[in-house]
Amino acid sequence: MIDIHYKQRKNRLVKLMQDNSLAIIIGNSEYYRTESGEYNFRVNNNLFYFTGFDEPDSILIISKTNNRNVKSYLFCREKDELAEIWTGYRYGTKIAKKQFGFDNTYDILSFEKNITKFLKNKQNLYFDLVPFYNNTNNLTNGFYLKIQNIILKTLDDFSKLSKRDFFIPNQIIALQNLMQKLRIIKDDEEIKLLKQAADISSNAYKAMLQKCHAGLKESNLEAELSYYFRNNDAAFNHAYSPIVASGKNACVLHYNQNNKILENGELVLVDAGCEYNNYAADITRTFPVSGKFSPLQKDIYNIVLEAQKNAISYLKIGESYITSHKQAIYTLIGGLIDLKILPKTDLETAYKEGKWQLFYMHGTSHFLGMDVHDIGLYKNLKINTKNTKNTKNNNNNNEDSWIKLEKNMVLTVEPGLYFSEQALLKNNINLNKKYFAEFKNIGIRIEDDVIINSQAEVYTTAPKTIAEIENIMAK
Repeated sequence: MIDIHYKQRKNRLVKLMQDNSLAIIIGNSEYYRTESGEYNFRVNNNLFYFTGFDEPDSILIISKTNNRNVKSYLFCREKDELAEIWTGYRYGTKIAKKQFGFDNTYDILSFEKNITKFLKNKQNLYFDLVPFYNNTNNLTNGFYLKIQNIILKTLDDFSKLSKRDFFIPNQIIALQNLMQKLRIIKDDEEIKLLKQAADISSNAYKAMLQKCHAGLKESNLEAELSYYFRNNDAAFNHAYSPIVASGKNACVLHYNQNNKILENGELVLVDAGCEYNNYAADITRTFPVSGKFSPLQKDIYNIVLEAQKNAISYLKIGESYITSHKQAIYTLIGGLIDLKILPKTDLETAYKEGKWQLFYMHGTSHFLGMDVHDIGLYKNLKINTKNTKNTKNNNNNNEDSWIKLEKNMVLTVEPGLYFSEQALLKNNINLNKKYFAEFKNIGIRIEDDVIINSQAEVYTTAPKTIAEIENIMAK
């Protein structure tokens, strides 16, 4: 049975395409970790988004003459009895056509021979050229480059013909620009999968917190998460490299060595989430190794928690994307002033002076979906042929330049404070030695996942308040 969601997504793409156009989406290939071992295969997100097909070396073609004449085609690996003995089942062209509802399917080895008939009499080609297509997996094994070169060579050969009775695409339009519009809004099926990933991840955090104690390694906590993920149908395990950072490691934003021994008196920052059926969760919690926060750790934690609460209150339909980030910043600045890390002044002056950035240097939110940092435009820029790099590190104060939030956008909310020794020294605040030592190496981030509606729906449920964390760690 063909899933209606994939058909609806293809229909939305077709509405954005011009008449007499062709869209080509190149899937991922397998690639090697060592000379004798491959990485686990991960399907191309855009190909999976429209088809649900998840085999390597696949290409999706959508051909539009007009809104009433649209066809979809798949190039995939053919059945191969010997290969399947070694690497497992393949759909092959006949079964793929029937099961996934393509108008026709072709052996991937015949792509060069067949691409000519698809390109003929099409005015526009929607396709992402390698420089604008940020997927190193494809570049590593050359599959994407190989297919791209076939396409470009075919177009070049056509253009050199002295006589021809057909026309060819006169422009290549970055497909990713359309994908930015489509994937930024999640449909009901996507939200169901995101919530399932969040439920598995939240429960994994609960299990991990109960196992934490001094003497373990950071990797032991990572192993607890991995065990729970795999035991609860998260086949791809982690959606991204997990961060398990204790002590001073919590002040390294993308720390992932995860090999330090946990010590009493320190905090542990864990940033992790599972991937469920190609959809990601992204949760961060910070907690004491001993199970009890110190008074200063409590003060800092509650400032970050309040910043998250205030940010979430502005994540709703019609609000500017940047508003919640600014609210988080102002809350954190107020807390830093109360802690005497920043000099006493009004919030706007402190914001403009910028010293808060020594302790909070990243953004508050990013889109979430099949990628942990999912695609979608954050700013109201005129779309061009270059992919727009997603960033959450721009503190531009002009709210009108940022997008307005829409129903069923999905974002993270992750304020934090990081008191590295280097940041404290740069701040030039005269802390006494005892106070300096207490602050040094505290890093706290709190992250949840939300769905945009009239009010944000927080759908991650890992223990978050100080009472919840201390209670579960005491069990």
